[in-house]
Amino acid sequence: MSKNSAKNSKKRFSFLDIIGQGKLIWKLFRDPNVSPWVRYGVPLVALAYLIFPADILPDVMPVLGQLDDVAIIALLAQLFIALAPDNIVAMYREASNVAGFHPNMGGQNSAPADDDVIDTDYQVVD
Repeated sequence: MSKNSAKNSKKRFSFLDIIGQGKLIWKLFRDPNVSPWVRYGVPLVALAYLIFPADILPDVMPVLGQLDDVAIIALLAQLFIALAPDNIVAMYREASNVAGFHPNMGGQNSAPADDDVIDTDYQVVD
């Protein structure tokens, strides 16, 4: 594998990914076709973990105490998407790609393909 293809195969992660995942989770939460066990169960588990005093790392430890809370919430967000029906998840991802919210929402490489690039010169006319 060449160095260039190894570089392109890595998953890119950005703040826009977090926003896109949040929008997807909100749409799935509001969709009546998603099981109530998923729609209400996973968020209740997340809320219970945040409220329950016993943590993996105690919150009195600076930074690390809050970091485990963030990690658990991120894992539960991924679990929520994984437990939702695949066709509904795909429908919302496709709709957000078509609407132009975020091109990397489906985990696709955000770099343009070679045939999508137009290289040209231009001149400003007054």
